[in-house]
Amino acid sequence: MSECIFCNYNKSEIIVENKYTFAILDHFPVNEGHCLIFSMNQRDIT
Repeated sequence: MSECIFCNYNKSEIIVENKYTFAILDHFPVNEGHCLIFSMNQRDIT
């Protein structure tokens, strides 16, 4: 299992996805409907 906090999400949470990105609803939204958009490309930033 990956240690990346952005890769460890429940697949059923995805609200929209394409071959480059996917979006999930924020668990702590600032406004109703706030979502987080992630790239499918993972980068090592360490």
